[in-house]
Amino acid sequence: MPHSIRLRGPWNYQPLIRFLPLASGQLRGAKENVPRGGTLELPADWGGVLRCDFQGVVRFTRRFHRPTGLHAASRVWLLVDDVDWRAVVTLNERALGSVVSKLATESGALRCPARFDITADLLPQNLLSIDVTSPSLTANGFPLPRPGREDQPGGPIGLVRLEIE
Repeated sequence: MPHSIRLRGPWNYQPLIRFLPLASGQLRGAKENVPRGGTLELPADWGGVLRCDFQGVVRFTRRFHRPTGLHAASRVWLLVDDVDWRAVVTLNERALGSVVSKLATESGALRCPARFDITADLLPQNLLSIDVTSPSLTANGFPLPRPGREDQPGGPIGLVRLEIE
């Protein structure tokens, strides 16, 4: 039976890009005038810290130690239970992959829950980054539908955890 370690927090968050609405209904990304970052516990959306109307890209980061008691046959998995809407997951500056919401219908990314084997990537000290984009945009800058979360803020809305087998 796997042993689970929840990575609840504290997590640092830093808005990277704010989406601004255009008259056409498109959204344009802007790096200026983004709100300040801070810390929060996960799982959470960013409504409580960035306001519910914030749309853009927010980086969530957390440091953690390599789990103790690992054996040669041990496997360590990183699980991301859910995000709203799309996220890129990085461990120690190495991209693990992108994930999309459980509600997503688009292809090209792992659907939540997403699972990454990070055994070979673990260091004594590790930096996990999850860059969440909400809403996800088409190539033309129009927001993709978010069934059931249209008026909700984005973020890592499910647990983030390590599983050791």
